[in-house]
Amino acid sequence: MTKENASFLFVSSAREDAEHVTRLTADLAAQGFSFWTDQVGSRPGPPNGDDALQRAIRASSAFLLVASPHARGARSVKAALAIAQMYQRPMYPVLIHGETWMEALPPGWGGTPGIDARGERYPDALHTLVKELRSLQTSSSAQPETAPSLTAPSPHPRNPYKGFRSFQREDAGDFFGREECIDTMVHALLDVLLAAQSGQPAPRFLAVIGPRGSGKSSAVLAGLLPQLQQGRLPQSDRWIYLKPMVPGQHPLEALTFALSRHFPGRSLTSIREELEGMRGLHRLAATLQERRDTDELEGMRGLHRPAATLQERRDTDELEGIAGLPRFVSALLQRQDTKVLLFVDQFEELFTQTPTEEERQHFLDLLITAATEPQGPVIVLLTLRADFYDRPLRYPALGQVIEAHHQAILPMTLQELRAVIEKPVHLPDVQLHFEDNLVGDLLFDVQGEALPLLQFTLTQLFERRNGVYLTRQAYQEIGGVRGALAKQAESTYLSLPSPEHQRWARALFLRLIDAGTVDRDASCGRIPLSELTLIDPKETIVLNMVWKTFTEHRLLTTSKTMGIPTLEVSHEGLIGTWGRLTKWLREAREDSYLHGRIRKDVAEWMRQRKPAERLYKGEQLAQAQRWRKRAIPSRDEDAFLQASMQHQQREHHRMTRRAVIVSMAVLGLTGGAFSLSRLLLPGETTSVQTRPPVQKLPYTYAGHSGPVLSVAWSPDGKRIASASVDQTVQVWAAQSGSLLQTYNGHRGTVWSVAWSPDGKRIASASEDRAVQVWEVESGSLLRTYNGHSGPVNSVAWSPDGKRIASASFDETVQVWAADVQ
Repeated sequence: MTKENASFLFVSSAREDAEHVTRLTADLAAQGFSFWTDQVGSRPGPPNGDDALQRAIRASSAFLLVASPHARGARSVKAALAIAQMYQRPMYPVLIHGETWMEALPPGWGGTPGIDARGERYPDALHTLVKELRSLQTSSSAQPETAPSLTAPSPHPRNPYKGFRSFQREDAGDFFGREECIDTMVHALLDVLLAAQSGQPAPRFLAVIGPRGSGKSSAVLAGLLPQLQQGRLPQSDRWIYLKPMVPGQHPLEALTFALSRHFPGRSLTSIREELEGMRGLHRLAATLQERRDTDELEGMRGLHRPAATLQERRDTDELEGIAGLPRFVSALLQRQDTKVLLFVDQFEELFTQTPTEEERQHFLDLLITAATEPQGPVIVLLTLRADFYDRPLRYPALGQVIEAHHQAILPMTLQELRAVIEKPVHLPDVQLHFEDNLVGDLLFDVQGEALPLLQFTLTQLFERRNGVYLTRQAYQEIGGVRGALAKQAESTYLSLPSPEHQRWARALFLRLIDAGTVDRDASCGRIPLSELTLIDPKETIVLNMVWKTFTEHRLLTTSKTMGIPTLEVSHEGLIGTWGRLTKWLREAREDSYLHGRIRKDVAEWMRQRKPAERLYKGEQLAQAQRWRKRAIPSRDEDAFLQASMQHQQREHHRMTRRAVIVSMAVLGLTGGAFSLSRLLLPGETTSVQTRPPVQKLPYTYAGHSGPVLSVAWSPDGKRIASASVDQTVQVWAAQSGSLLQTYNGHRGTVWSVAWSPDGKRIASASEDRAVQVWEVESGSLLRTYNGHSGPVNSVAWSPDGKRIASASFDETVQVWAADVQ
């Protein structure tokens, strides 16, 4: 509040009280006060529907509420009160009629002190009101127009806001506003565990459900999980926490990868095979539980019983000290074994991205079986978008569990939103300040918007700060909460160097976003970066520039899913904010059904091992080709359409040839053998040979029992080594194809094979997280390197043969001595 608005008042009332308002405002004007009333130029409606109302309250020094039974239910009064809260304006209720304050004040304001101006009390009430307003004027005039400088601010303050990125566990110290929600989730999980552990047939399951952009993932990742890992529930600091996962297109593979880091001695293949059974997740978790409990028991051996008794007494005292947990609850939970918590984020992907019903159902069976196993260790925690709530209900077992054990993420209150905005800047390594009224502007503009849009806007303000201040000028420049993202997206699009780049930008976003239908919202997905390598290298270069440009401006995000680099839209909030994207999606809904049909046909073609009869032809192929020109098909979809084109061309060629043969026969043109040969397909012959046959390969090597993933020539060119899914490396003569050596030292798929420069040794990299160096002649193992924590997918020798470099899904390349045991 500045000196200029120190005497400006906002008066809110019901229309029925106009006579009382006229008297009060006239008396205040006689005392030198200016005012604005919501009975002039305003209309009832939601707070964010009346900018004039917001501007008037923003400019005022105080808020006067003419309280009466009429005002209690007036929409205009509720709207004005909400905005006054945003700008933290002092409120002065003035009771003009009504039996009690409770029947005159709006709900939630009953405890606010006010001034009774009913009947003959009016003159004294006016005197009291003027006195308090004068005091407010004096205090406002004595204050500086801006906040004082902060003490020893950091020269390089840290940005505590996350933009479009979800809060993670390491961001827990920056996460504010959801404390009550987190407490509710903790108690809901406690109820679930108590029911399960008291012998009742209750699943260890909790679904966190909320609208798009409500902060579900952040509340779990930066709120609930860190508190559990710190022991918020008895023994929850001893639980095993699997790596959070999202279902994606292949939820079983994602689950396998989440489990793999807890089973360093097992290959991904063996873990995946374990999950084939409905109780696979339970069995694997039980193995982890037994291992943890055994390790802890081993560590306790040798302790004397008196010491153990003291420890038990201390543990009991600590448990009793946990707020809200009576002694019997703590004792019950303490007796149980270690739990294994699986968090499945963005659970709706199971219904929007997983293409086959078979895999979807099997994944659900694994979750439900593990969560309902009597006295089992698995706790299943998931987040689900509220607009997809109907999808799980189509599966009775899942629907029943979610219906019984779910927690809603409600929209943030005004106080919670204020904490999100203000508390991070007061952190010791931040120490920034908002200019006057800027927080109120943010609160007014963020109503009805997704929380990531607020975080994005705050990030923009931080980057445009002026010294230690986040400024209103910067806020206006970026377009406010509603305009910041749209402005960023549009300027990025217009910065692309050519219409061709812009065409690929449209195709890229439509590849990343399912446009939905008239009865379902659009939803975002992720794609492997490898799918952006197109057939035409020039188009690939253009597309690479497009996605990298949008990534640099944080509108697209790269990450890794199961170790595979992927690309996705930074947040779905972009869908309803960027006008150009909205137009693209509206146009693309016409293609939504067609793409869905193509995707299903491709999946069936792949499942049946690519039979020709499943390929498209005629108008169906022409329609799919037209779609391909305005979209970015997946690698499998592109292969399917290419195969369809080639098959149709061969069929057309064959039909043309037959027509010519018939015509020649009818006309008696028997001497056209040479011309006829030009119409034959490759590999076909006539009785009259006019050109040599196509040369065939000398041989085909088929010694492996599974797909071959790597092949390498020996330095002298006389031998070939091949690595396979069958967990072997085979060495064979290059000239004849005869098998010379089979190496069986690995316990998983062999991804890569490399010869030493002298041709005497081979290094092989495997899914079993090991690189093995062995002698080619004898097959004897010389060295095993176990430095990686994930599958090793590539290996190479240095030119001098003294060192080896290996690359892994653990995101590292490691260089090590080849001849050290």
